[in-house]
Amino acid sequence: MFCKKCGTEYSDDAKFCPECGTPKDDVATDQQQSPAVSPQRPPKKKKKGCLISLLVVLGILLILFLIGIFAGGDEKPANANVSGNLVSSESDVKANGTTAAPTTQISKEAYMKSCKTISYKELARNPEKYKGQKYKFTGEVIQVVESAWGNSFDLRINVTKDEYGYYEDTIYATITLPENSDRILEDDIVTIYGECAGKYSYTSVMGAQVNLPRIDAKYIAINS
Repeated sequence: MFCKKCGTEYSDDAKFCPECGTPKDDVATDQQQSPAVSPQRPPKKKKKGCLISLLVVLGILLILFLIGIFAGGDEKPANANVSGNLVSSESDVKANGTTAAPTTQISKEAYMKSCKTISYKELARNPEKYKGQKYKFTGEVIQVVESAWGNSFDLRINVTKDEYGYYEDTIYATITLPENSDRILEDDIVTIYGECAGKYSYTSVMGAQVNLPRIDAKYIAINS
């Protein structure tokens, strides 16, 4: 053992340093190591990232919702008047003091005047070319097929009058008549007004393929 003050070596059984008289207990006490102190860990930070992100998303959704409400609040239907009420009829328009939108429907007389004439040969040569155009034809009904319901008729009409007064050159026509109208019969001489619907094809009773120009008639006049 060595003395901590003078460094003199002496026996372990001695209680004092023989050189300077320092007690042995002071040496022992000094030689004891102080217990290690564990370093303190910094307190853990609370994880707030998820909560903050959630709040941000909810805030954005709320803002978008409010924008949608205010933006859509002023929209009105296209056919609404100034007070926001839907205009459902002409009388409603007059009652609300607004102007009715113009309609595209034309009168019967105006429709008939808009129908042009065309030769059978010209129409039959290329019926798809004249599809959608309005024409009128006068001729003799040679076949009538009446529907079982409604007032619809499928007609075959010869529209070219020869030098002897007989009709030839057949077109296929369809028409739906108003209720309580006179029925159309074979051998009637009629004038039809309607739109060309291109080519109509069917198989005859003899098995032949027949192609006729088709007119979807809107009006028909029975001449005789």
